[in-house]
Amino acid sequence: MNTMEQLEQQNAALRAARDTRVAAAEAACCEGLPLCQTIDTRGPLVDPERVIAEDDEALDGECVSAMDPDTIEAAWAAVKARHAELHGGLTQPEPVVSGRVFGLDGPRPVPATAAEALLRQAIDVVRERSGTYGPPAEHFKITVGLLNAAFAAKFARRLEAGEPPFEVTDWPVVMMLDKIARSMGPRGTPDTAIDLAGYASTIPACQGA
Repeated sequence: MNTMEQLEQQNAALRAARDTRVAAAEAACCEGLPLCQTIDTRGPLVDPERVIAEDDEALDGECVSAMDPDTIEAAWAAVKARHAELHGGLTQPEPVVSGRVFGLDGPRPVPATAAEALLRQAIDVVRERSGTYGPPAEHFKITVGLLNAAFAAKFARRLEAGEPPFEVTDWPVVMMLDKIARSMGPRGTPDTAIDLAGYASTIPACQGA
């Protein structure tokens, strides 16, 4: 039995018990008043039999206090609205999901977070790039070899002079060498020449910076 069926059975039991008590109170002591009623404000019904027993003990043979019909109608309208809100929350469809958690009726979907969506996109990109440029270790090995060949002597001179190893104008060269290493992968990319020209064009802008 799922949660909705349990709620419906419990509500039916409460309504039946209420009708029985109201009828008995009207017959015993209400002297023809149109309706005797009490509104239970103790929260959601969990155990109908316990609630009914507590109510019977509290009444202890006394008449249930009469309420104005308009007050009763307003109170029950509020109760119905609250029930509709709760039931709607139980039956609303879930958004697109990234995994599942366990709820009252077994597994239910949960929405993907922005972080999870980003990580999935990164996984797709890594898989695609590996097929284009080769495994990361092989690609980086080529890049490091090119960098060592291009900068080893220059770094030695600059460090000996007490200067930082890199200059601003070195970075376009680094990017060009990495692009060359990428082009040496399994498939390469058709835009290699364009990228190399673009990186080279930034060198004059970096001189003197």
